[in-house]
Amino acid sequence: MMKAKKWMALALSAVMAVGMLTGCGGTGSAGRSSLNTSSVNSLIKEADSKVRVTSDAELNAAMDETIALMEQGGMGKNGESLHSYLIGVRNYKSGSNRKGASFVLTESELEAGISADWIASVVNTQTNYSVSTTQAGAIAPIDTAEKVAAVAVLSVSEQLDPIVEQIGGKCTYNVSGKTLKTKDETVYWLISIEIVVDKL
Repeated sequence: MMKAKKWMALALSAVMAVGMLTGCGGTGSAGRSSLNTSSVNSLIKEADSKVRVTSDAELNAAMDETIALMEQGGMGKNGESLHSYLIGVRNYKSGSNRKGASFVLTESELEAGISADWIASVVNTQTNYSVSTTQAGAIAPIDTAEKVAAVAVLSVSEQLDPIVEQIGGKCTYNVSGKTLKTKDETVYWLISIEIVVDKL
Protein backbone atom coordinates (compact mmCIF):
# COMPACT_ATOMS: atom_id res chain seq x y z
CA MET A 1 0.00 0.00 0.00
CA MET A 2 2.81 2.41 0.92
CA LYS A 3 4.67 1.65 -2.33
CA ALA A 4 1.52 2.37 -4.34
CA LYS A 5 1.16 5.75 -2.63
CA LYS A 6 4.80 6.61 -3.38
CA TRP A 7 4.37 5.65 -7.03
CA MET A 8 1.16 7.71 -7.23
CA ALA A 9 2.95 10.72 -5.69
CA LEU A 10 5.80 10.33 -8.18
CA ALA A 11 3.37 10.08 -11.12
CA LEU A 12 1.45 13.14 -9.90
CA SER A 13 4.70 15.10 -9.56
CA ALA A 14 5.61 14.22 -13.14
CA VAL A 15 2.18 15.30 -14.39
CA MET A 16 2.46 18.61 -12.49
CA ALA A 17 5.93 19.26 -13.91
CA VAL A 18 4.63 18.73 -17.44
CA GLY A 19 1.68 21.02 -16.66
CA MET A 20 3.98 23.84 -15.58
CA LEU A 21 6.06 23.48 -18.72
CA THR A 22 3.05 23.60 -21.06
CA GLY A 23 0.93 26.22 -19.25
CA CYS A 24 1.83 29.17 -21.46
CA GLY A 25 0.39 27.89 -24.72
CA GLY A 26 1.77 26.27 -27.80
CA THR A 27 2.68 22.62 -28.15
CA GLY A 28 3.62 20.57 -25.12
CA SER A 29 4.85 17.04 -24.70
CA ALA A 30 3.78 14.41 -27.23
CA GLY A 31 2.61 17.14 -29.62
CA ARG A 32 -0.23 18.17 -27.29
CA SER A 33 -1.45 21.72 -27.90
CA SER A 34 -2.18 24.10 -25.04
CA LEU A 35 -4.42 27.12 -24.73
CA ASN A 36 -2.59 30.40 -25.38
CA THR A 37 -3.38 32.71 -22.45
CA SER A 38 -2.02 35.79 -24.25
CA SER A 39 -4.46 35.20 -27.11
CA VAL A 40 -7.35 34.84 -24.65
CA ASN A 41 -6.39 38.17 -23.06
CA SER A 42 -6.16 39.85 -26.48
CA LEU A 43 -9.65 38.61 -27.39
CA ILE A 44 -11.07 39.86 -24.09
CA LYS A 45 -9.42 43.25 -24.61
CA GLU A 46 -10.90 43.46 -28.13
CA ALA A 47 -14.32 42.93 -26.50
CA ASP A 48 -13.65 46.11 -24.49
CA SER A 49 -13.25 44.37 -21.13
CA LYS A 50 -10.58 45.03 -18.52
CA VAL A 51 -10.66 41.44 -17.26
CA ARG A 52 -7.42 39.48 -17.61
CA VAL A 53 -6.89 35.74 -17.33
CA THR A 54 -3.91 33.83 -16.01
CA SER A 55 -2.50 30.36 -16.45
CA ASP A 56 -2.53 28.47 -13.14
CA ALA A 57 0.02 25.66 -12.70
CA GLU A 58 -2.28 23.63 -10.43
CA LEU A 59 -5.22 23.92 -12.83
CA ASN A 60 -2.93 22.86 -15.70
CA ALA A 61 -1.79 19.86 -13.64
CA ALA A 62 -5.41 18.89 -12.93
CA MET A 63 -6.12 19.08 -16.67
CA ASP A 64 -3.12 16.79 -17.34
CA GLU A 65 -4.45 14.31 -14.75
CA THR A 66 -7.84 14.38 -16.48
CA ILE A 67 -6.28 13.76 -19.90
CA ALA A 68 -4.33 10.81 -18.49
CA LEU A 69 -7.56 9.31 -17.12
CA MET A 70 -9.35 9.86 -20.44
CA GLU A 71 -6.48 8.26 -22.35
CA GLN A 72 -6.67 5.21 -20.07
CA GLY A 73 -10.42 4.96 -20.65
CA GLY A 74 -11.24 5.76 -17.03
CA MET A 75 -13.35 8.79 -17.87
CA GLY A 76 -15.75 9.86 -20.62
CA LYS A 77 -14.63 12.45 -23.15
CA ASN A 78 -17.20 15.11 -22.32
CA GLY A 79 -17.51 18.36 -20.39
CA GLU A 80 -19.50 16.79 -17.56
CA SER A 81 -16.76 14.22 -16.83
CA LEU A 82 -14.07 16.90 -16.90
CA HIS A 83 -16.09 19.20 -14.66
CA SER A 84 -16.93 16.40 -12.20
CA TYR A 85 -13.25 15.56 -11.85
CA LEU A 86 -12.25 19.20 -11.36
CA ILE A 87 -14.98 19.72 -8.72
CA GLY A 88 -13.10 17.35 -6.42
CA VAL A 89 -9.55 18.28 -7.32
CA ARG A 90 -10.05 22.07 -7.42
CA ASN A 91 -12.67 22.33 -4.62
CA TYR A 92 -15.60 23.72 -6.66
CA LYS A 93 -18.17 23.34 -3.90
CA SER A 94 -21.33 25.23 -3.08
CA GLY A 95 -20.34 28.19 -0.92
CA SER A 96 -16.71 28.00 -2.05
CA ASN A 97 -14.94 31.07 -3.41
CA ARG A 98 -13.66 28.94 -6.33
CA LYS A 99 -15.95 27.88 -9.20
CA GLY A 100 -15.24 26.51 -12.63
CA ALA A 101 -16.75 25.61 -15.97
CA SER A 102 -15.43 23.01 -18.38
CA PHE A 103 -15.85 22.17 -22.04
CA VAL A 104 -14.77 19.18 -24.15
CA LEU A 105 -15.07 19.83 -27.88
CA THR A 106 -13.74 18.07 -30.94
CA GLU A 107 -11.58 20.08 -33.30
CA SER A 108 -14.27 19.70 -35.98
CA GLU A 109 -16.93 21.10 -33.58
CA LEU A 110 -14.69 24.10 -32.95
CA GLU A 111 -14.06 24.65 -36.66
CA ALA A 112 -17.83 24.67 -37.27
CA GLY A 113 -18.26 27.35 -34.59
CA ILE A 114 -19.69 27.28 -31.08
CA SER A 115 -22.69 29.30 -29.90
CA ALA A 116 -22.06 32.03 -27.30
CA ASP A 117 -25.42 31.21 -25.74
CA TRP A 118 -24.41 27.56 -25.31
CA ILE A 119 -21.08 28.55 -23.70
CA ALA A 120 -22.88 30.93 -21.32
CA SER A 121 -25.45 28.26 -20.41
CA VAL A 122 -22.66 25.81 -19.50
CA VAL A 123 -20.98 28.47 -17.35
CA ASN A 124 -24.31 29.26 -15.65
CA THR A 125 -25.13 25.59 -15.02
CA GLN A 126 -21.69 24.69 -13.67
CA THR A 127 -21.03 27.80 -11.55
CA ASN A 128 -24.55 29.02 -10.66
CA TYR A 129 -23.39 32.55 -11.53
CA SER A 130 -25.54 34.85 -13.67
CA VAL A 131 -24.26 35.18 -17.23
CA SER A 132 -24.58 37.49 -20.22
CA THR A 133 -23.46 37.23 -23.85
CA THR A 134 -23.49 40.98 -24.57
CA GLN A 135 -19.71 41.18 -25.11
CA ALA A 136 -19.44 37.89 -27.02
CA GLY A 137 -20.38 39.46 -30.36
CA ALA A 138 -16.91 41.00 -30.61
CA ILE A 139 -15.41 37.50 -30.64
CA ALA A 140 -17.55 35.81 -33.31
CA PRO A 141 -17.13 33.35 -34.89
CA ILE A 142 -16.22 31.23 -31.85
CA ASP A 143 -14.02 28.69 -33.61
CA THR A 144 -10.89 28.30 -31.45
CA ALA A 145 -10.21 27.11 -27.91
CA GLU A 146 -9.02 30.62 -27.02
CA LYS A 147 -12.31 32.12 -28.20
CA VAL A 148 -14.32 29.60 -26.16
CA ALA A 149 -12.31 30.50 -23.05
CA ALA A 150 -12.65 34.25 -23.72
CA VAL A 151 -16.43 34.06 -24.22
CA ALA A 152 -16.81 31.87 -21.11
CA VAL A 153 -14.89 34.38 -18.98
CA LEU A 154 -16.72 37.37 -20.45
CA SER A 155 -20.12 35.71 -19.95
CA VAL A 156 -19.61 35.59 -16.18
CA SER A 157 -17.34 38.60 -15.56
CA GLU A 158 -19.82 41.09 -16.99
CA GLN A 159 -22.32 40.19 -14.25
CA LEU A 160 -20.05 39.07 -11.39
CA ASP A 161 -17.25 41.66 -11.32
CA PRO A 162 -19.44 44.72 -10.52
CA ILE A 163 -21.13 42.86 -7.63
CA VAL A 164 -17.83 41.65 -6.16
CA GLU A 165 -16.26 45.11 -6.54
CA GLN A 166 -19.17 46.66 -4.59
CA ILE A 167 -18.22 44.58 -1.56
CA GLY A 168 -14.52 45.38 -1.93
CA GLY A 169 -13.58 42.05 -3.48
CA LYS A 170 -11.81 40.96 -6.61
CA CYS A 171 -12.23 38.16 -9.14
CA THR A 172 -9.32 36.21 -10.56
CA TYR A 173 -9.86 34.21 -13.76
CA ASN A 174 -7.67 31.20 -14.56
CA VAL A 175 -7.89 29.34 -17.87
CA SER A 176 -6.48 26.08 -19.10
CA GLY A 177 -6.89 24.13 -22.28
CA LYS A 178 -5.19 21.10 -23.74
CA THR A 179 -5.72 18.69 -26.61
CA LEU A 180 -6.25 14.97 -26.46
CA LYS A 181 -5.89 12.78 -29.55
CA THR A 182 -7.64 9.42 -29.53
CA LYS A 183 -6.61 6.23 -31.33
CA ASP A 184 -9.08 7.00 -34.12
CA GLU A 185 -7.25 10.33 -34.65
CA THR A 186 -10.08 12.47 -33.21
CA VAL A 187 -8.65 15.57 -31.55
CA TYR A 188 -10.50 16.88 -28.49
CA TRP A 189 -9.98 20.24 -26.81
CA LEU A 190 -10.42 20.21 -23.03
CA ILE A 191 -11.03 23.78 -21.88
CA SER A 192 -11.61 24.99 -18.34
CA ILE A 193 -12.13 28.41 -16.81
CA GLU A 194 -11.86 29.02 -13.10
CA ILE A 195 -13.25 31.95 -11.15
CA VAL A 196 -11.74 32.73 -7.76
CA VAL A 197 -13.54 35.40 -5.73
CA ASP A 198 -11.83 36.92 -2.72
CA LYS A 199 -14.32 38.16 -0.11
CA LEU A 200 -17.27 35.90 -0.99
